Amino acid sequence: MNLRARITFGFLIIVFVMACVSGIIIWQESNMHQAFQHSSQISEIEKYFLECRRQEKNFIIRHDSQSAQLFTSNYDSLNMQVSKMLDYDLNEQMVKKLIALQEKIDSYGLKFEEIISSGQIEIDKTEIQSEVNLARESHALINEIKAITIQDFNKAYAITNNVNIFSILIGLFLSVLIAGFMSTKIMEFIGRPGE
Repeated sequence: MNLRARITFGFLIIVFVMACVSGIIIWQESNMHQAFQHSSQISEIEKYFLECRRQEKNFIIRHDSQSAQLFTSNYDSLNMQVSKMLDYDLNEQMVKKLIALQEKIDSYGLKFEEIISSGQIEIDKTEIQSEVNLARESHALINEIKAITIQDFNKAYAITNNVNIFSILIGLFLSVLIAGFMSTKIMEFIGRPGE
């Protein structure tokens, strides 16, 4: 293999490595964007859930129809957001947590409907405690899903950083090799007498 072919081959290796690195970085940036979207979606879910909790407490204190209506409105939005998130491209762990969350908030909503439909002025404390327990379990699931989205983002971020560092080191290594080979060949060429 002549000098020109060797140098060209060396540069092609560098270009190939950089193309692979770029592909991995683009893929991981897509994963980071997806994790950010999931985080935003779970924040919306939490917002509607907390508003449901607020209206639930208002109803227990006041027994008013406005609190019940606001609960229902926020509960419908909460269900819609969970269903919308389930339509996203999610990992298996997150799908399981979202399905469990959907089941918990369904039970939570049904329990609140029971409290409303009982029409009692003094609500049974065991009913309230059951409602509170369902709400706490739902919120714990929301926090677990948030932790998964943060973990997914951090994983993609770490891979991107590691690939960047790896590509710099490989690029430097290959550059030194090519430069060393070229300088050796140039010195051999210059050192030949009569040429």
